[in-house]
Amino acid sequence: MVKLASAAAPYESYLFNFWGERVPAPQAYFPSLLVDGQALGVGALRRPQDLAVGPDQKVFIADSGNNRIIRLSAELELELEITTFINNGSDDTFRNPSGIAVSDIGEVYIADTDNARIVVLDADGNLLRIIGQPESSDRALIKDDYIYRPLKIEVDPLGRVYVIAANVYEGIFQFDKEGKFLGFIGAPRVTPSAVDVFWMRLASDEQRAQLQLFLPIEYANFGINEDGMLYAVLRDTAADGNEEIVKLLNPAGKDIMRRVSQLPIIGDVEITGSSFIAQSSFVDVLGRKNGVFSVLDGAKGRVFTYDRNGDLLYVFGGIGDVLGRFRNPVALAELDGNRLVVLDNRGITVFEPTAYTQAIHQAIDFYDRGYYFDAAEVWQDVLNQNPGFEIAYNWIATTALLEQDYDKAMRFYQLGQNRTGYSDAFSAHRQKFVGDNIAWIMTGVFAVFIFLFIGPKLKLGKRFSKFIGLADNPKALAELSAQMESMPENSIPHAVKREYSFRKLVDSLLYSLHVIFHPFDGFWDLKHEKRGTTAAANTLLVMTVLAYVFMRQYTAFTFNTLDVTEVNLFVDATSILVPFLLWVGVNWAFTTLMEGKGTLKEIFIMSAYALTPVIILNIPSTAVSHFLIEGEGSLLTLVRVISVAWTVMLLLIGTMTLHEYTMGKTIITAILIICGIAAALFVGLLFTSVVDHVSRFIITILTEINYRL
Repeated sequence: MVKLASAAAPYESYLFNFWGERVPAPQAYFPSLLVDGQALGVGALRRPQDLAVGPDQKVFIADSGNNRIIRLSAELELELEITTFINNGSDDTFRNPSGIAVSDIGEVYIADTDNARIVVLDADGNLLRIIGQPESSDRALIKDDYIYRPLKIEVDPLGRVYVIAANVYEGIFQFDKEGKFLGFIGAPRVTPSAVDVFWMRLASDEQRAQLQLFLPIEYANFGINEDGMLYAVLRDTAADGNEEIVKLLNPAGKDIMRRVSQLPIIGDVEITGSSFIAQSSFVDVLGRKNGVFSVLDGAKGRVFTYDRNGDLLYVFGGIGDVLGRFRNPVALAELDGNRLVVLDNRGITVFEPTAYTQAIHQAIDFYDRGYYFDAAEVWQDVLNQNPGFEIAYNWIATTALLEQDYDKAMRFYQLGQNRTGYSDAFSAHRQKFVGDNIAWIMTGVFAVFIFLFIGPKLKLGKRFSKFIGLADNPKALAELSAQMESMPENSIPHAVKREYSFRKLVDSLLYSLHVIFHPFDGFWDLKHEKRGTTAAANTLLVMTVLAYVFMRQYTAFTFNTLDVTEVNLFVDATSILVPFLLWVGVNWAFTTLMEGKGTLKEIFIMSAYALTPVIILNIPSTAVSHFLIEGEGSLLTLVRVISVAWTVMLLLIGTMTLHEYTMGKTIITAILIICGIAAALFVGLLFTSVVDHVSRFIITILTEINYRL
């Protein structure tokens, strides 16, 4: 028996933020005790596979390699070693007992794997009954050649028995309290990918038969929660965010697990693009109070605990030989509703909760019992210990929403990265604001209506243009042009040149509005009437970059999942400029070979003018996004899709007009340009990779030379 010598935990504690990044957290549990076979006086454990805690807090261990069951007291002291039991007047033994469960009335159920049976004993090791191999008249359920090998077992409050057996893909065996086989529940779902469906349609009958041999994943383990429903984990699953590794099965076998968290319930995660890849392999699951459940990661020796929404509450544990780490952890249980125990090859490790963990469970319990304000106070205490705990912010925000404190709810939902909750709070806030200010709002709407009605009659637009100097811009531009043409180049005053350049830029920019609504005439005039300038094209390109940055930085929280603190202006600008310049360069390269009439400068100007919809639609829509709720997000998406589609259409029309192509030739050219851009990007990435490797090699050589000198 080993006890912890210091208050330090030999592992790190962490959580994952909204973006799947690991962030440090206070320790949730400290290891306090390791109980091994030598300390118990029964010799070393051999491949123990399961443990269970009875209603009287007695602990039962399935010591599989030694073919025995060990019973410990609530104080984890040896009470009984069961190696044999009386069966029909003679001694009987276990063969590789792999699973164990204790019912609410203290009956001990043992999955006697190699004997192909379930043995039911009382707490003192006396045989009550044996549940043999399941039998069914339906041969589709149980085949004649099936070899029954029960691995894990659970009993619900009504006495129904659930068994996970080897090489069973139909789900979990279900028996009634008399041991009669009732059928399977919770068959793991097989969802073929689009690629699988495609090849299935192309395959021959023989190939299709082979493809159909892919089977569902087996269950690894399960546990009964306080409501009598099964938490179950799948075996050896490397999942992405779409696969359900942990299930909550109701008595009908339907998965009713709530999965509202941003991150899937997969333990340690690795982000690949927009997917979350599991790095954990769950071997046991423990249903706890208030919908909380813990899962044991056999690969990394960690215990992950989640709330009923699938939000991660805390993590502890690891692989190793010191107290608090494990060698091949296999089972997880809870003692006295407070401590957690983990079984591995050495024995049982006991973990004591910290004040931080107790506060988390207290807050959840308060909320479930309807003490919302008490729960909020406890969650605030949790935040004082861990300011980065996003879930705590969400719980406090929910309470504020119940109090109709919408500003506080929005603020805390934002801190908790809960966009749905934020939208709900904003919806209530918006409704209240409209109700409180309906008179002013209607007055404003009426004023706008009047302005739109009488504005054209009073020629307010023209008057405003004249006021800011735009109404007479064409006339002033013509006069300046005539004045400059009548003077020698070196005698034109700089003030005249500056005014002409400015007015020409304004005129060219305003012409972009004509181009996007009359693209055929507009692009023709850009080329032949010189209505576009390089300065205006550069300005539009810069404005597009700024619009993109503005959209990424300032889209309303409800619709913006980016970490704005990590947004890089250079990267954002590059993501616009590089594709644009590649389009221009590859366009010129291909159209030169395909009898195109446009020059490189004209292609640049045309392409920049085609970006105008991105500017005029995305900047206002980004501002408007702050007045929308989540259910209205489709409007924002629609506007952004229109801006992209409009730009693509303008690029096609501009290419066709500029190079004097037919529509068919334009489409072929556009496809070639896209392929050329892809090839250029590939070559660029390859070149970058080669330069990186060469530079690393040179640095290594120089470092080695430096050491030798």
